[in-house]
Amino acid sequence: MSDVDQIASGREAWQRIREHGHKSFDDWITVAKALAIGRSATLQAAGTNRPVGTTFNRLMGQWLRQAGLDGVNPQERYRALLVLENLPAISAWRDGLDEVQRRRFNHPNSVWSRWKNSMQIKTKTLPQREHVVQHIAAAAETARHGKPIYWSQDAMRRAHQAMLDSKSSDLLTLARVALQAAIRTEADLLALLPADPPAKKPPQSIREAAPVALEIHAT
Repeated sequence: MSDVDQIASGREAWQRIREHGHKSFDDWITVAKALAIGRSATLQAAGTNRPVGTTFNRLMGQWLRQAGLDGVNPQERYRALLVLENLPAISAWRDGLDEVQRRRFNHPNSVWSRWKNSMQIKTKTLPQREHVVQHIAAAAETARHGKPIYWSQDAMRRAHQAMLDSKSSDLLTLARVALQAAIRTEADLLALLPADPPAKKPPQSIREAAPVALEIHAT
């Protein structure tokens, strides 16, 4: 579709939004595509790469009037263009909404606000399993630098008792039951992986610095 046709489609979509209350998401995207063409043409005419300033605003106003889009207020234009720039991610987010929510969130202001909020919530609220994976990755990175992970005395006692109860001499069996007893839940694993690195202390013997590492012996 040529720029002229895209602008005409944007004008028709804006008329539907304004006159008939047909405020569909697709219409707003069509308007946004026409606005993007106008912004690009105005930036070029104003000799700038930033959509600000007296010259840009004056030329943009002229373009909007000529295109029949001057009824779109500045905030709607700004948000519509933001939505267009993030359209793949926002479309995927809208696909996850139910039909009632999709009909409700059509205006660029509400779409942008709700989508941004959903991204912030997703960032702040990590699933517990992902949290564990992050700790494991951090532990692996630490291991590459030669810093061992030490086990608590409770974990060692559970592992020792599990090996005794297994009455097995098979090394793989002993290793499995010991680890299963030492790490029963994700909480046990997280307890071995402190969130903050330990503060540096003067050199001490291994016995004074930390609990003794678990060693499995079998005959």
